[in-house]
Amino acid sequence: MENKIEQDNFKKSVIYHHQKIDNYTLFSVISECQKYCFVTERTWNASKQKLAFIGLYPQNSILTYWNSELLAYKEFSQYLDGGIYGGIYMLNLYPLICAKTSDILQYDGEMFDKNISYIRHTLNKSSKVFCAWGDSVFRRAGKLKWHTNMADHFLKSIPLDCLYSFGVLKSGHPSHLISRDGGSDLFFFLESLKRGKKLKDYCYQPNFNL
Repeated sequence: MENKIEQDNFKKSVIYHHQKIDNYTLFSVISECQKYCFVTERTWNASKQKLAFIGLYPQNSILTYWNSELLAYKEFSQYLDGGIYGGIYMLNLYPLICAKTSDILQYDGEMFDKNISYIRHTLNKSSKVFCAWGDSVFRRAGKLKWHTNMADHFLKSIPLDCLYSFGVLKSGHPSHLISRDGGSDLFFFLESLKRGKKLKDYCYQPNFNL
């Protein structure tokens, strides 16, 4: 009975969107108010494993919308390990849907624990997990400590042996996909693996100065 209650609470106040377009299956989980998005999924081969990426925030709730991150991560997934992956999960440290980056500064932790629950559930289905949420918008606004505390709480809530990152910033946060945020280019990352660097060298080990 307790498990049934937990499952009901997990699903409460969310909407599941599912659609097939061409060779893709699209899926997302958003709040009923459509202010928060917890999971965005893109599948092009259901028989293969998926990669998960944890960014900073979702850009909108439109199921069919491919933003620049989704497109880049899709292409990255089709190259990594010789193309053995058939889809991606796009997750975010913060679930608030933001039209522009500065909007995330208004976020105050709403739905954060619910977001963690969905992330934990999704990571159990993922072959590998890459973190890429950056810190620049919070650093420039003088809210880096708040961002760091939230990220620290999040990381302590997901029991994984290894998360990967494309680089680590001075603050200890994983670098963002976008180069101007201190991140490494995705395909520079792939080239480094071709040149002999091991994926384990990119294991993300946060060292926050709290």
